[in-house]
Amino acid sequence: MSYKKTNVQISECDDGAKGLLNMRLGMSAKEFAREHVKDIEGDFTVSINQDTKEALALAISADGPIQFTRYYDIQNKFAIAAQASTQHQGRSLFKTFFGNQLTVCEMLDLEKITISANEIGQYAWLRYGYLPDENSWRHLQPQLKDNLDALKDHIDPKTYNKVRAAIGLNSPKAAWYVADQRDDIDGFPLGFLLFRPLGCYWGGEFNLKDPEALRRCQKYIQPKAQMVA
Repeated sequence: MSYKKTNVQISECDDGAKGLLNMRLGMSAKEFAREHVKDIEGDFTVSINQDTKEALALAISADGPIQFTRYYDIQNKFAIAAQASTQHQGRSLFKTFFGNQLTVCEMLDLEKITISANEIGQYAWLRYGYLPDENSWRHLQPQLKDNLDALKDHIDPKTYNKVRAAIGLNSPKAAWYVADQRDDIDGFPLGFLLFRPLGCYWGGEFNLKDPEALRRCQKYIQPKAQMVA
């Protein structure tokens, strides 16, 4: 484990959370909190509370301000990841936060992480390995087609046809293919431009048992220590 100039203060931790952490992981609240911010330099304040018998709610804050919230339902084997504060989205430190969360989920033997991606985070979540659910994908498809058509004059015809065909597929995994398009348009990758702005939210999940999602995540995350200023 590596904690590079990382200071953690526990502002709140109820007895239920302490007991659950000790029973499930043999960890103190501070040890559990530090797993979320390892390899990130900064001073962090963390609160941990028991929500239900087998669930924990965790909030992390630091100067910036930066705010991350995490919810772990151990009994039902899922976690919920909330959006980071807007000013830090897209920065590489968020990759470190997410990589740390995967480690925590593995420790708790969870199966998935659910999210609601807003207009800013939709492209990034896909790059990490999240996928929209089927209902969200159906809502995204017509908007992606409109965005693609608006950029048609800047795209190679073969690329246009392949991307348009992918957008028409029923499987939400087609969203990965669309997001991965790297053709440069005025300094931005095509995939980024297709998913921004969409003006809507989508719900989905990261499947912790899907080798393809895990490989995708490992490829995207850069495990370098980041500063929180």
